[in-house]
Amino acid sequence: MVEKDLQSKCNKYLRDNGIIYWHRQKGRTHKPISQNFLILDNVKLKYPDLIIMPFNAYCFFVELKTDTGKLSEEQINFMKYSEIKGYDFYIVKSYDEFLEVMSKELK
Repeated sequence: MVEKDLQSKCNKYLRDNGIIYWHRQKGRTHKPISQNFLILDNVKLKYPDLIIMPFNAYCFFVELKTDTGKLSEEQINFMKYSEIKGYDFYIVKSYDEFLEVMSKELK
């Protein structure tokens, strides 16, 4: 499955279940770079594909990848920073994996 199709299925699941989320738009050249990147202590961090906020001001992060997809250096930086701060960060390569993450997080 291509990442765009995985993104669409995950977005539909979140909408259908009334879960608040934000997803990074890919391929949008009109967006300022600051909307896709964050710089902390001179380290560039790239926002994940999904920031999911299921309840009570809690959130977690999901990066969607194909089977052969790899995290960029900026995505690795964001993952490390978010985990240091106590947030859950998932790398999801299929819709079934996404459903497993959601099942775990919604308990």
